[in-house]
Amino acid sequence: MRFSSVLVVLGAAFAAASPLQARGEVNDELAQEAPASTVSSRDLEEPANQLLVRADAGSDEITAETPKVELGPADPAPPNATAETKRDLEARAYQSLTWTHNWNLGSVTGDHLITFWSSGSVRFKTHFHNSGWWSYDYGINCALRDVGGRVYTLSRKGRVKGKIEFWASHNADADETRFNNQVKLHWADIVNGNKLMYCKVRTTNSISWDALKSLLNDVLSIIKTVGPIVAAIAIF
Repeated sequence: MRFSSVLVVLGAAFAAASPLQARGEVNDELAQEAPASTVSSRDLEEPANQLLVRADAGSDEITAETPKVELGPADPAPPNATAETKRDLEARAYQSLTWTHNWNLGSVTGDHLITFWSSGSVRFKTHFHNSGWWSYDYGINCALRDVGGRVYTLSRKGRVKGKIEFWASHNADADETRFNNQVKLHWADIVNGNKLMYCKVRTTNSISWDALKSLLNDVLSIIKTVGPIVAAIAIF
């Protein structure tokens, strides 16, 4: 099984990338990405920064776009919102920052979407698909540092089944929105920070909670090169 570790750096006006290690027993990807605004296409008159990176063997590609960031209220929630979606719909009336990224880890591909609202709501949506024979565990960790040194973390692990389990779905999807009062209280510090979301994804035969914590520590180690961490706030 091929090991591929790719560092992706995305910014509103600057993009750079460098491939890291080559082969081994697990697939890793690391990304540092700027938020993509949720504005409509008419607001994206300026061309987006595009970054295309080939991994060590030249068989993997990552394409990422970073449109300009705009903070502003979205459309208000409709009056007939159901109870199950009320919090998410109410959050849409506030300012928001959204990050998206596509992952390519050999036979396992996927993407994620993260949205922070000034109301304190945070959405964490992930999708993974396995086109290969073997089933794999996946782990994803993301972290955002605000200007005050607080780091907001999002972690998730699961299993995406391969063709050997032919009766099962080969997709693993999760979509959850949670409220975090620290996001609401420190929204100004989040907006005034660099707004870079640092993420790392791993697929391997088995991922324990300790391994997921180790993956998060890898992300936090990179953030510490940007600035000190005064508090870690776990949202997921």
